[in-house]
Amino acid sequence: MGGRQGGTKKIRAITFTNLKGGTAKTTSALSVAAQLAAWGRAVLLVDLDPQHSLTLSAGLPPSDDVLAVLTGERDPSCSGRPVESFAGAPGRLDIVTSDRSLAEVEGLPAQAVADGLTELLRAAESAFDYVVIDPPPQSSPLVVAAYAVADIRIVPVASGRAALDGLVGIRSMAAALGLPDIDGAFVARVNAQSVHDRALVEHVRGLVPRFDAFVRETVTVREAEMSREPLPLFAPRSTAAEDAAAKGAAALTRELKRLPS
Repeated sequence: MGGRQGGTKKIRAITFTNLKGGTAKTTSALSVAAQLAAWGRAVLLVDLDPQHSLTLSAGLPPSDDVLAVLTGERDPSCSGRPVESFAGAPGRLDIVTSDRSLAEVEGLPAQAVADGLTELLRAAESAFDYVVIDPPPQSSPLVVAAYAVADIRIVPVASGRAALDGLVGIRSMAAALGLPDIDGAFVARVNAQSVHDRALVEHVRGLVPRFDAFVRETVTVREAEMSREPLPLFAPRSTAAEDAAAKGAAALTRELKRLPS
């Protein structure tokens, strides 16, 4: 399955993916996108999940924008909506929103979905530095397409065996389709006092040694989710040692910038 070629400038597409739900995938995608935008970058979020959790987390109403782009019914260059809570910040944060109608593409070949995503990425190249994609948490053409078009593929892993199985499943899927291996994985919602969680962090480090980041569970993470506001905006000064959630988002974003193009 082919990726992108050409374009007016290099844009980095980042996909957060896991074949298991509840791994902080959407929270991580939104937090990293907002952190990049807070550093003055122009970032486009793409909600590729019919459950539209990313759309809701960004504080916007669901819509069929992604579906219309993927089916060629809408100009991809006009599909993004600004995240209002980010207005006035140094960078730019827009989102292509989704709703449950996106499930209609599940019957399409993954290559057709990838072609639609590729057109969206090409349209974004003139205005954005990064595109952050949040696909659904199960095997589907949407997941395959998001993985195939990405430059950087990240797998969040939450505490528990099932989420680790989701990491293994993504790598197996990539190998079976002849796609590149993941670029990184990190453990989210870590209880620093838990022997199990500390062991999980070390295990994931061993599986993906060049990517070393984890995000500890704190009340701040939950409060930001409930407020439907990106974590770097909800807690802009939470860089002290005790606020590990915001530190984790910043550390993860720095790791992303060091990964190869």
